[in-house]
Amino acid sequence: MKPQLLRLLLLLSLVCLAPQLSAQNDDGQEMDEVSWMLDQMFLSAEQMDMDPGQMFSALGHGLSIADIATAQGLLPLDLYNSVLALEEHEILDALLAGAIDKDEAKQWREENQDDVQWMIFSPDPFALEDVVWLLDGACDALDIDMLSLADYLDQGESLHDLALSWEVDPKDLEDAAIEYLEITIDTAAITEGLDSTEADEWQSWSLEWLPELLQDRNLFQTLAEDGYFEDLVADLADALGQEEDSLWDLLDQGASVDDLLEAHGLTLEELAAAWDTTAEEVDQALQDLGNWLQEDVEESMDTDRADF
Repeated sequence: MKPQLLRLLLLLSLVCLAPQLSAQNDDGQEMDEVSWMLDQMFLSAEQMDMDPGQMFSALGHGLSIADIATAQGLLPLDLYNSVLALEEHEILDALLAGAIDKDEAKQWREENQDDVQWMIFSPDPFALEDVVWLLDGACDALDIDMLSLADYLDQGESLHDLALSWEVDPKDLEDAAIEYLEITIDTAAITEGLDSTEADEWQSWSLEWLPELLQDRNLFQTLAEDGYFEDLVADLADALGQEEDSLWDLLDQGASVDDLLEAHGLTLEELAAAWDTTAEEVDQALQDLGNWLQEDVEESMDTDRADF
């Protein structure tokens, strides 16, 4: 299965699974996908005897847990099996307590295998790489590590809220983030051959996005959803034989995914075969992509009305 689609399905499964199959925290409460991912990261860090804060920062800068395991001298497959074994204890406890039956245990086990594989082997699983400059700046301004910052954000705080509650001028946090953005762009110009036009575009849209990021009280969820759907559009562009930017232009102009598939003579079944999944899962993913695009249009219209 395509890693990007698996990423999307992980988001959807953790939101939509029946309660008895949902991941839970130590208090028995259902976890959202970000909390589940943080829990998996802690498990992995524990298996490697590594500081979770260092791991989270490394993931935010584009590495995968598998990359980190390899650097620590641990085979990623061994880590995967260790984490699955720990997850298996939860499944068995639920089964013995009568909370789930054998079929539900089997479903949970199969989903765990896919989800844990994705979590360990995917670079930047929290989809933070595009905004790690913002988090680095916030960490400097608030004098905390990135994992502690993540914990506050996961509890529904915005960066602006945190700055005010900690008596830090939000402007100082914003300035620190912009400084890290400039460093990030300069580094990319050296390491990735970014030209001046691309650098200016990157800085422009980042600064345009910054006020929204600072005020977002559900930042990780927003980043996760944006990352999932952006990856899905990239895969869709590949399947349609189009440039990704061209496909975005069509979608921004209101073209529907169904019409694009029909115009290219591509069926859900063919797309499912290419992505190694089912037509039903592809259909659900594309429907959710359409809803996400529509929500983005509506939010833009609301913003335009407010400005007017």
